[in-house]
Amino acid sequence: MLYQPEGGRLKTISLAIVGSIAQLLATLLWGIAGLIILRKELLQAYPQFVIWYQFIIYGLLFILLALIVFYFYVSSVISFFRPWLRNHHFLYLVEALQNFNVSFLAKLFFLSSLRYGVFLLQYIVVFYFFGVQVAAAVIVPVMSVVFLALAVIPSIALIEVGLRGEVSLRLMGLFSMNSLGIGLTSVTIWFINLILPAIIGTLFLWNIKLLSKNEKN
Repeated sequence: MLYQPEGGRLKTISLAIVGSIAQLLATLLWGIAGLIILRKELLQAYPQFVIWYQFIIYGLLFILLALIVFYFYVSSVISFFRPWLRNHHFLYLVEALQNFNVSFLAKLFFLSSLRYGVFLLQYIVVFYFFGVQVAAAVIVPVMSVVFLALAVIPSIALIEVGLRGEVSLRLMGLFSMNSLGIGLTSVTIWFINLILPAIIGTLFLWNIKLLSKNEKN
């Protein structure tokens, strides 16, 4: 947004939302697959959810299908609502979305899936580093469910590490007794993907601010 010309910065908000939806689609898709794969283990550990299990699966599938339709036909959706948005001052925020075609959105979803795969790979590597000896074929569906839970449960960055650790411990704990390794993995991944980039980004923005101030002087 910093490098966008005046008048175009706010438009990046609507574009960022599309990117977030692409990531959410990947999270829902793999999370639902994880719930189906781990059905037996989850219901054995939490028998009180036997009745709710089918409702959760079908509810998530409905949300996934609705998001798929909205995502891949976002330009059509915007065109449909354009007459009602014509007199609203925020119309220009969504006009950029009309240029998105299915091919471009599919590529964006593919990139989001690759990003999702990187997260899974990180967990596999760090789990093994801290001695959590669980097969990768188990880690993938378990962490897919963890990612889904984190997407559904509202949280803020400062408490996310505790929430992430708690959810990971409950689900990965079904397959490993190494609670310390599971907790350390959650903290490590949280630090690598959130805190470290935030520190680097803060320093980067601070340098830009100083450079801009010096140029004005």
